[in-house]
Amino acid sequence: MSYTQPNTEFLPSQRGPSGTRQATRPIVVGVDGTPASQLALHWAVNEARLRGLPVRIVLATDQPTTYQTYTPPLTSETFVVEGPPQTKRAIEDFDRAMAYARDRLPAGTLSGVHTPGRATSVLLDEARDAAMVVVGSRGRSTAASALLGSVSATVAAHAPCPAVVVRGPGGLAGTARPIVVGVDGSEDAYHALAYAFTEAAKRRRPLTVLHCRESGAGELSFAGVLPGLSSSLLAHRERHPSVQVKTRLMVGDPAELLPEQTRGADLVIVGSRGRGRLAGLLLGSVSQSLLHRAYCTVIVMHGDRLPEGEVIDGEGRP
Repeated sequence: MSYTQPNTEFLPSQRGPSGTRQATRPIVVGVDGTPASQLALHWAVNEARLRGLPVRIVLATDQPTTYQTYTPPLTSETFVVEGPPQTKRAIEDFDRAMAYARDRLPAGTLSGVHTPGRATSVLLDEARDAAMVVVGSRGRSTAASALLGSVSATVAAHAPCPAVVVRGPGGLAGTARPIVVGVDGSEDAYHALAYAFTEAAKRRRPLTVLHCRESGAGELSFAGVLPGLSSSLLAHRERHPSVQVKTRLMVGDPAELLPEQTRGADLVIVGSRGRGRLAGLLLGSVSQSLLHRAYCTVIVMHGDRLPEGEVIDGEGRP
């Protein structure tokens, strides 16, 4: 089942030379009727309004097989047959999500799909052409009682675009909560820094650029520790002069320190992998720690997909 308002689908004229969809990449948001997914929907709609992007609501129904008894006419035999899928609640959840977004977005900027399948597979497929993919921190699966739902963890690890895990309503408030970006000199850190400046400028929030060192020996200035990233930082400051920027150097395990720095923050943004011991994994130790322990919404950068028109530094590269 798919619902699309007029003029929402990507047009051939909007494709780049390689055939990729560019100017109208939507914000894809996964919903399932839970309070966590409702917060994700609210965040996605707010972000779409800030960026002027369309929204695509996705609800995947992985229904267990049900059975019922059946007695054919003119016989006393009773058979157990497969029953109809239990989709009424899912349809209602989807309709409510569509109605919420439709009331808050410009005409022609909303689409949605309600389809059978595993939520992770459907969301990752939809994310291939998305500006970002947004999920709540927990869902209705058996992992919902854990600190992080299985769908959220999988999407954050495998998404081909920035993955947003909404943790509580903090980012929806109108207060000037800061945006925190964790950097470590890796390639993903450049992408995270670019994204952080864009978010800070659009939300009119101060920005804290944070780097954690394992050891306190040696150079203690930000430029001395991360000279390449400092040059990129200067370029972003020139591009976004209205953003108030603060840099911080801390000593210790970033996976332990960074979550504590998100108290009172609006967002925290990190690369999916860094230079630490777990750099070879799909998600580094810092990203995993934030997804479980951050006090605010987490954005995990994947690759170099940035908001339309944004660059990594003054030359468009790290």
